Amino acid sequence: MPADAVPTLKALISALAQLEAQIRTLDSEIARRTKESDVARRLMTVPGIGPLITTAIATLAPPPETFHKARDFAASC
Repeated sequence: MPADAVPTLKALISALAQLEAQIRTLDSEIARRTKESDVARRLMTVPGIGPLITTAIATLAPPPETFHKARDFAASC
């Protein structure tokens, strides 16, 4: 490996380590909020829906009363 590349690669490795730490922190926060929310716990009973998708749906989706059928919700996604 060229000696000139080492400092750059060390900086990149350090940046990746910081990103991984931030991701772990956010994952923990999402998991904690999911456990505290009734809506999130119910959404997670759907196969294939985990904490991240549950949080996104609970936060961003319009109220269920907006849709006449489940199919309408799926189409809006």
